Amino acid sequence: MTQRVSDLYHTVETALRASYRRVVLCQTASGDRFWLKRVERFAPHLWLVKGCPKAAFARDRTSHRYLWNKSVPVPRILAEGSDFIAVEDAGLSLTRFCRDRSRELCRKQTAGRAAGRALARLHASDLAHGRPAFRDMCW
Repeated sequence: MTQRVSDLYHTVETALRASYRRVVLCQTASGDRFWLKRVERFAPHLWLVKGCPKAAFARDRTSHRYLWNKSVPVPRILAEGSDFIAVEDAGLSLTRFCRDRSRELCRKQTAGRAAGRALARLHASDLAHGRPAFRDMCW
């Protein structure tokens, strides 16, 4: 096992032992960043509204893999277990990028146009995005 893979698994294990957070940005000792996503926890009465959290997580994982296999630009899954996945950090969300006052307007427009073109390519491939939002797109 390489040092980077070892660092990744050590960081995942540490994050899983920490207090629960559904989504958390992690960084390995070597500086690699990734997002750890876990099965959502909520009160059982909310299952009536939101459905079974494990089933929802399984659907998200399956969708992620499906898009990856269709060469859609989604973050690579680095590690996974029955109740978590670790995906590579894909950069700033477009929301954060566009709110950054130090960024030039032309750069923000370039990012917005690129997001629009990416969605158009997605739709041209007969794929759909559940709710395209700047917070879910990275630059």
